[in-house]
Amino acid sequence: MKKIGFISVIIMVIGLCTGMVFKYHCRDEGIMDICTIEDIRELDCNVNQIFTKEEVASFVNSGKESFEQLSGEVEIYIVHPMNHFIQYSDTMLQELEIVDVIRGESKENEIIRTVQLGGIYDQKYNPVDTFENTRPLFRGMRNLLFSEYQYLIFIEPLALNKYTEMKQYRFENSLFGSFNITSDYSLPIDKPANQIAYNDFGDSEFLCDTQETLDQILELKHSVLERYLP
Repeated sequence: MKKIGFISVIIMVIGLCTGMVFKYHCRDEGIMDICTIEDIRELDCNVNQIFTKEEVASFVNSGKESFEQLSGEVEIYIVHPMNHFIQYSDTMLQELEIVDVIRGESKENEIIRTVQLGGIYDQKYNPVDTFENTRPLFRGMRNLLFSEYQYLIFIEPLALNKYTEMKQYRFENSLFGSFNITSDYSLPIDKPANQIAYNDFGDSEFLCDTQETLDQILELKHSVLERYLP
């Protein structure tokens, strides 16, 4: 019996040590603790992609087509973002307060949650980009939604809403699903994406390389605002 007990203790110790090693190697660099924009900026992230002058026309034309074919099921709101983020693996969630209903089932002052791919993730899971550091990556050419501004958003409800207390939505278009209606501010940075830190862009709405690139995006933005804002 003593021998069995001793073996059991050894197995438990080995299991505990293995778990600690596994936990060490699976550290998320603070990503899963994200709650606010301040938390994200403290991570000092890299960016993995920006709008460039060589490619922006293709993205803008695709955006125009998506608005020309916008489904009647897409809900449209003016919202005030809340400074509350949740990161799940490769998905970023953010809470928004509805300011005005242009089209949709949700009501004014209701709090909803948007779900989008990307956000912040560990670059060791992204073998494409190469950086001279191990900092996390911010994935997305459109910035996060900041609580200082109001936005026009185009979203579709998730099927799981019947199981959740708070309604959750996905953006109808991953790049042009929201537009800042308070400001047109974006700071172009003409450098390769893998040499730019996310914090360099500050409160930029779009991450892009030149003013010419930004102007093409703003042309699309203003046409959408003119069409859908009350």
